[in-house]
Amino acid sequence: MSSWHRENSNKMTKDDFYCTPKLEQKEVSICYHHVDTTSPDLGLLFEKTPKPKGRTTFSTVHIVAPTAGLLETVAEEQVASLKQQCSAMEKTFHVHRFNFVNAASNLGDPLWEFNAIFEVASDLLMHGADRASLVVFIGAQDAKFDCFAAFIGMLPFRGVSVALLTQVRLRQIVR
Repeated sequence: MSSWHRENSNKMTKDDFYCTPKLEQKEVSICYHHVDTTSPDLGLLFEKTPKPKGRTTFSTVHIVAPTAGLLETVAEEQVASLKQQCSAMEKTFHVHRFNFVNAASNLGDPLWEFNAIFEVASDLLMHGADRASLVVFIGAQDAKFDCFAAFIGMLPFRGVSVALLTQVRLRQIVR
């Protein structure tokens, strides 16, 4: 037994393992901003998305979009618009694809979900994404897949800025 183990084993008891941590309540808020569905304003995304700590701008833009297909025509218009705006602003960008058709048939399979998230996260790294990058996640027609924006934002950088462009239409609320 090492001297470190002898010293520290006295500090912890077997009961410590079974202790339930105290509940911490933290105030969480998310700001939503309405943008044009077919042509989202990249300048507005830059302005409204929190910058990385110590930065005044984003280093690169990484667009995560649904795999092109007949059901994702709105997403393709958004990708084309964002690519054009990045080029006009001379901002380095990359487009990464997420297969929502496969996601629909594998939803609830944790191994598939992990592999899909890991594939996109690996692609982000291979194309130079870092904590100072902005990830623009273009959601699929089915909003239940918007959660992948948060999952991809947590991996691999824990804290990379993500702007979600959901395909959910604003609904008029009748009072």
